[in-house]
Amino acid sequence: MWIWQKKSNNIHDLNSHIWDSWADEDGSIGKAYGYQMGVKHVYKEGMMDQVDRVIYDLKNNPFSRRIMTNIYVHQDLHEMNLYPCAYSMTFNVTKEKAKRQADTERNPEPAFPGCVGGK
Repeated sequence: MWIWQKKSNNIHDLNSHIWDSWADEDGSIGKAYGYQMGVKHVYKEGMMDQVDRVIYDLKNNPFSRRIMTNIYVHQDLHEMNLYPCAYSMTFNVTKEKAKRQADTERNPEPAFPGCVGGK
């Protein structure tokens, strides 16, 4: 949740040591994970980062099939100490069940050494 709530790429914001080996002396893992969530983009509704856009869409267009995030940004890979393994999330709201389902896309386990868990 530190990636979403704090939009952070700093391991000091995490209560775990799983990514310590990829952090620099300041605790940053580069332009990975939370950094990507906090990057502002221009939309016709205004400037928003990915988290704010998801919240906006869930409130204003909840049945859209385009409510998603993506933190695997190719042009920033060279500035990431760890490539993201959980790289996107898609939100699906259905009228029938009135529930929100979030699907996380990840690369299969040994593809990236920082990934925890399997598919």
